[in-house]
Amino acid sequence: MNPEFNSELRLALDTVQQELIEIIKEIAKEIGIERISLVGGVIRDSIIDQIDSKYSNQASDIDLVIEGSATNLGNAIKNKLGTRLTKIHFFNAFDSIGLQIDGYCVDITTARSEIYQTPGANPIVKPSNLERDLERRDFRINAIALELLENKLLDPLGGTNDLLAKEIDFIHPKSVSDDPTRIIRGARYASRLNFKLTKNSVEQIKQTLTYWPWSWRHGDAVNLAPANLRTRLKQELNILFSESSWMKAIENLQSWGALLLLDEGLQNDQTWKRRVHWSFRLGITPLTALIAGACDPLEIGERLQIDQRQKVLISQSLEIKNWINYIDKKNNCLSWKPSRWCEELETNSKLTSESVALAICMGIPYWQKLFKWLSRWRNEKPPFSANDLIKEGWEPGEYLGKELRRSRLRQIDRKYSN
Repeated sequence: MNPEFNSELRLALDTVQQELIEIIKEIAKEIGIERISLVGGVIRDSIIDQIDSKYSNQASDIDLVIEGSATNLGNAIKNKLGTRLTKIHFFNAFDSIGLQIDGYCVDITTARSEIYQTPGANPIVKPSNLERDLERRDFRINAIALELLENKLLDPLGGTNDLLAKEIDFIHPKSVSDDPTRIIRGARYASRLNFKLTKNSVEQIKQTLTYWPWSWRHGDAVNLAPANLRTRLKQELNILFSESSWMKAIENLQSWGALLLLDEGLQNDQTWKRRVHWSFRLGITPLTALIAGACDPLEIGERLQIDQRQKVLISQSLEIKNWINYIDKKNNCLSWKPSRWCEELETNSKLTSESVALAICMGIPYWQKLFKWLSRWRNEKPPFSANDLIKEGWEPGEYLGKELRRSRLRQIDRKYSN
């Protein structure tokens, strides 16, 4: 451990968060818990802040690890804090709890060791001590803890040295095979912190993906895929897209060959930046836009267990792509006026504005026309209302509706035809 961090660490927390930690620490002492530590991003970011004054990242969540029962501590906190505690959730399988206190999220976990019986599966856990708990984590920069009762920094794996070197290193040689989602987190941390994965870590990623130690392979039934290649992979990707540095993170994944976790087509894809960029612009879920360019996007959607609405959206956008290719062969679409595009798009029952938006993200042929329809043409109103026509002597009914539609299309051509 680097000696300059043995002194008191200035935590990247606001005063309320620090007060909460003191309260929880005192409650832990009252029920006989002898070791409680602050771990994770708070410690990592606090050390980086001390190293680099330009770095400023106040933690939003508080992660605590204790030697003892997190469930017992949670109940004691509940009894002590009363209405200040607005939410508490017990995760019995791991003896951990999630709390919301004064609007802040606090996670408390019983120190544990983990054994992965098969690669990518959920681990078998056993209660352990703080040092063993740090050894089960993903990267050395995340395996640093501040033991609160003794105000002592624990860094048995040398994470502070990696922070000084601006490097990210897996903790052990089976990190990727045990949990491939660690690759996604590595890409996210590297892009956010402007760090680099060590050469050994990149090599571990490439070798593991080449060897492919998981029982499931592309083409197998999706329900046979291990947890870390299904829902946990989706969760990590969604977190990645929630950060401003998402583009650099995906570039990292592709450069490491890690998009093979999703699909070979995405690993070789050169258009994902466009799709995801447009997804933010048009309000499409970025993960949906990313996998829309896969060899079999519906298979990936099923494996990642994206919601049914997103699956339908992908399916509809692929139908739009096929429809555009079909009409392009049958007609000279380049000569179509805006009114013709409106008629074709608005009478196609398989189209929705959202599926058109995803098709635009995909950059299919004539996507510019689709974008003009989505952003301008479809919002155009007739130059007069039904009441105006009735006042002029029109009878309510089918012919009045047709006249309104014709007048709207004529107006669209007048405004938008070159």
